[in-house]
Amino acid sequence: MCCRSSTPGNAGSVPLLVQEDVWVSLTADGRRDLRVKVAYDGPIPAPIADGSQVAELEITAPGLESRRIPLIAGDTVQAASMLGRVTSALGYLIWGPS
Repeated sequence: MCCRSSTPGNAGSVPLLVQEDVWVSLTADGRRDLRVKVAYDGPIPAPIADGSQVAELEITAPGLESRRIPLIAGDTVQAASMLGRVTSALGYLIWGPS
C-alpha cells in the first residue's frame, strides 16, 4: 500500500480503514442491539506506517457471531521532533488528553 501523505508525530489522530467491505445481515431486533466498538491498545505511539494494523473493529449483536475486523492506518505518522514532543507533553500537562 502506498503512503498517501505523512503526518507529524504529534498528530492527535490517524484515519482507520478496513481492507475490504464489511457486510452484516441482521434482524430488526439484532439491529436495535447492534454494538460496534473500536479496540486498540493506546495511545498508539508514532511512527505509524500507512497500512499497518493499529486496531480492530468489534461487531456484536443478538443472533450474530461476534466479528473482529482489522483496522489499518490510512496515513503515515512520522515520529515527532524533539520540539514537537516537548510541545505535546506541555499541552497534555496543561489541558489534559484531547
